[in-house]
Amino acid sequence: MHARFVPLPNQRRSQEAYDTAQVLREWPGEWAHIETLAKLNRATNLGYRIRTGMHSAFRPAGAFDATARSVGLRSRESRSQSGSGGRWGVSTDQFHLLTAASLCPASAN
Repeated sequence: MHARFVPLPNQRRSQEAYDTAQVLREWPGEWAHIETLAKLNRATNLGYRIRTGMHSAFRPAGAFDATARSVGLRSRESRSQSGSGGRWGVSTDQFHLLTAASLCPASAN
């Protein structure tokens, strides 16, 4: 058996989540934009983690609601049909993650 010493995770990133959750608790039932992500999958995954309390800052489970919404910045180029070297456009879609603290007393902690 041996010991391996590693630095602790960056506290700042974790503290941001706790600070955000605290502000949301001060405004129960009000929706707030908390994150902008490039992929819908990432936004819905984070929303699920918030709703279920998997993200410790947003516990207990059910204390917060979260949903992902498209910003609607679709900007795509179609592939050129003539000549060589046609380009595929890059999507600039963005997804906002909106979260609200529930009105139940459990979220007051």
